Amino acid sequence: MLIHMNDEFSAEDFCTVIFDEFFFAGLARDNVPKHLLKLLWYIYPKLPTARLQTLVKALQPTSQVKMKEAWANVPCLT
Repeated sequence: MLIHMNDEFSAEDFCTVIFDEFFFAGLARDNVPKHLLKLLWYIYPKLPTARLQTLVKALQPTSQVKMKEAWANVPCLT
């Protein structure tokens, strides 16, 4: 599980594989943003600032409906 590998996220090479090659490839699918938000909730303190900003920008919703659905599933808000 990626959540338990939070120290690895401080390495840019690891982030490139996980985010750029895995998550970003499926970002248009319904569940991918939800899972990515959950992962970010646990690992954001370990991420490089530039990487975190890129992820937040990539996760900006394209519509109000998708935003409500995505944010409704974030663990800290439920």
